[in-house]
Amino acid sequence: MSRRDVLGGLFVILFVCFSIIGTVPAQNGAFSLISPVTEFCVNDASGYQGTNILVPVEITNAQNGPIISIILDILYDTSVVNVVDVRRGNLTSTWDSPPFNNFAWGTRVSIVYDGVTEHGIQNETNGSVILLNFSLVGTPGSTSGMNLSNIQLSDTGYNVGTAPAKNGTLVITEETPENPVSVNETTTFNASNPTDYEETTIVDYTAGDSGDDGINTSTTVNTTPQFFDILYLFMFFKLCSCDKKAI
Repeated sequence: MSRRDVLGGLFVILFVCFSIIGTVPAQNGAFSLISPVTEFCVNDASGYQGTNILVPVEITNAQNGPIISIILDILYDTSVVNVVDVRRGNLTSTWDSPPFNNFAWGTRVSIVYDGVTEHGIQNETNGSVILLNFSLVGTPGSTSGMNLSNIQLSDTGYNVGTAPAKNGTLVITEETPENPVSVNETTTFNASNPTDYEETTIVDYTAGDSGDDGINTSTTVNTTPQFFDILYLFMFFKLCSCDKKAI
């Protein structure tokens, strides 16, 4: 291993270590901009109280790559959501697992490649770099910003830069009953069997206050005698009357 590789590796390690132990979020602009068209973004998301949701942090149109290490802060309201885990994204699936530290203002994450240059984030690449696993602890209707800050990127020459961020909002929603459903079932008259009759069953499921599940169920059955039923009875009584006369 060359002296340059050793020094480069030490640089990446120190770069990650000094960044991950910080206790206050730094501001973008402390480093030269990697590219004005490279952007980090986190999109709006929502989920139910007491559940977890994975929110990707994505890079758009990477430039001046390959990018081999990333550090960023994600600022959010810790009374509404909390990061409980951080996973690799689709552009960093072969990289080392990302360590993270939680603070009163949010979470700091770092992720470094596996030493294979081809596994770095190449130019003009789009995709997720990390997945933030949020625990939704707030009440329904509460919201929290997901604001990216202190974005630091390093290339294979150990040049450090930054990129602008597009932030998102996470909303905790209230679970509601399923939409009302109507089901109609009809059995029609069968001409091959004169004793059949028409039966119509209507089952209507609607949201309501009665019952444990909030569902009201009503069933209506309409039975109407058919022509052949009447004709059959008429012939039966007609034959009976003829038999009596014959006696």
